[in-house]
Amino acid sequence: MKQFWFMSIGAVAVLLICVPFGVNAEQSDLSAEAVLAEFLGALSGCDYELAAEFYGGSYGVLRNWNPDLDPKAVARLWERGCTRNGLQCLKLRRVVATSVEADGIYQFEVELSTAGGELFVRGPCCGDDPATSPPDSVFTFTVEDVGGKFMVTRMPPYVP
Repeated sequence: MKQFWFMSIGAVAVLLICVPFGVNAEQSDLSAEAVLAEFLGALSGCDYELAAEFYGGSYGVLRNWNPDLDPKAVARLWERGCTRNGLQCLKLRRVVATSVEADGIYQFEVELSTAGGELFVRGPCCGDDPATSPPDSVFTFTVEDVGGKFMVTRMPPYVP
């Protein structure tokens, strides 16, 4: 009997490891915070197709950075943004604060985790003095109702 339980636990563990991350963005019952977590999880997991399903903001910056790509190939734009252009496509560590504006736009102040599980801290840019440009570890993301479902409308932090 003990052997059966150990085998069952092992099978469940394998199933949990092998199940792909994320849910379908068509599930409109996701909360604004859950959509943000899914978006960041998809980006950090290199599932750019899924990330694109959760993003409803402008692609202007990514298109400007990548004029060689088809402007409609949004998953490829995300891939390039995360792997070459300096977007920090990291997992959600913790929501520090949430606010909801009168028009239903959610603002999330969040911390992100590096691939090693450490708190992500963005230092001063481009030789700036740390005294006048202190490091950031809290970043703002916006989630809005776009066409009847929550969508992230602000890109991840950028590091040149």
